[in-house]
Amino acid sequence: MKPLAEINSHFSDKAKLGHSSSALFALLSSSLLILTCYAHLAYADGSKIVKWKDANGVTHYGDKMPAQESGRSNSVLNNQGTVIKTNESFNPKDNSQETEKLSAEQQRQDKALLASYSSVEEIDMAEKRNLKSDEAALLTLSQNQEDNKKMLASIYAKFSGRKMPSQATEDAQNYQTQITKSKSQILAVQNSIAQTKTRFSQYRSRYIQLKPQ
Repeated sequence: MKPLAEINSHFSDKAKLGHSSSALFALLSSSLLILTCYAHLAYADGSKIVKWKDANGVTHYGDKMPAQESGRSNSVLNNQGTVIKTNESFNPKDNSQETEKLSAEQQRQDKALLASYSSVEEIDMAEKRNLKSDEAALLTLSQNQEDNKKMLASIYAKFSGRKMPSQATEDAQNYQTQITKSKSQILAVQNSIAQTKTRFSQYRSRYIQLKPQ
C-alpha cells in the first residue's frame, strides 16, 4: 500500500476516536503531506491547458499542441477553464522558415515515437503505466475528502439545536477548509489524467499513420 493511503487510513482511525485537537492535528498533517506529495501535479506553466480544433473540427486539449497542429488557432486556459490567451493561426505557405522548422520538429518526434514503441499495444501499456499513479492519487484524495465531509457532518449532528462550543466551531471551519482544498487537488489530478489520455491518443494516431497495420 502506498504511504499516502496509509496516512489516510491512519487519519480515518484517529478521527473515529472523537473530535479532539489531536484528531484535528492528524487531519491537518495528512492534508499537508498530500499537498506536498502532489505538488508535481501543478503544471510547470501554471496549470495552463491548450485547446484547439483539428482539420476535422474536433476539439482537443493538451499541455501543448503537436507539431503538425502548431499552425492552428488555439486558446490557453487555466485549470478553471478560463481562457487567458488566444493565438491566431498562420499560413505556413507565407512562412517557409516556420514550415521548415515544423517539418524538422515533426520528423524528430516521429523518430522518437518509432524508437519508443514497436506496436500500438505497447503504447496502450505505456498509457496505463502513466495513468496508474494519477488514478491512485485521485482515489486517495477522494477518500480523504469523504472523510472530511463525514467529520464535518458529525460535528453539526452532535451539536444540532444547541450552541456549538468554540473548539467544535474551529474544528468545523478547518474541516470545511480541507474540503475546499481537496476539490482543487482533485481537479488538478483529473486534468493530469485527461492530458495523459490526450497525449497517448495522439501517439496512437500518429503511430498508425507512420506504420499502417
